[in-house]
Amino acid sequence: MFNRKVRMALAPLMVLNVLCSFSLMQEVRAEAGSTRGEAGTTREASDSVKSDKHQKSDGERAAKPEKKPRGCSANIVIKAKPEQVYNAIMKLRDDSQDTVKELSKEGNHCILEEKFDSLPIIGEATCVYKETYTPFKSIEYHMIRSDKFQAFEGCWFLAPTEDGSGTNVSLSSYVVCDIPVPFAKQLCKIQTMLGVKQRLHEVKKACEKRKVTMK
Repeated sequence: MFNRKVRMALAPLMVLNVLCSFSLMQEVRAEAGSTRGEAGTTREASDSVKSDKHQKSDGERAAKPEKKPRGCSANIVIKAKPEQVYNAIMKLRDDSQDTVKELSKEGNHCILEEKFDSLPIIGEATCVYKETYTPFKSIEYHMIRSDKFQAFEGCWFLAPTEDGSGTNVSLSSYVVCDIPVPFAKQLCKIQTMLGVKQRLHEVKKACEKRKVTMK
């Protein structure tokens, strides 16, 4: 029978496994629902194509990334111009000089090295990646090398709202961790999604706080 110390040591892992199992079940159910919906989607396809010939959908009128990003993604509306949002994203990066180091800069891209501390399960990690800039529209990044990640890529995408009063901001992030633990993929996905939402809200807060200060 386990003694008290062993039970206490295993408790966090037991909770973690429960969370991972729940996440895995949710993904399986979502996949099943997607499969069931394919038949209905196919039946509706012909009518949709006919309609699209005569008028554009709202999604087509709105600016959007050229291709669907991999991994986790989320979006938010910020009450600021695309230029202000873009500059806020860059400033937040520049303010992280203790963890992000610029290795080189040429034209519209930079090579950066970022160090991560206290990541769940992983602990510390280092990643070198390339950022490519399209001013006031997008910031893309792709991994060059890392000691803990197998993949690390994503994109900020900015588009003005239809009424011009703000900016639609989307952030995608695809991270694959090189860790030999059960449910590593699910754990990484959960943590990545949390990070995406946190960064979006940080940018929103920075932009709208600055706007209030300027009034």
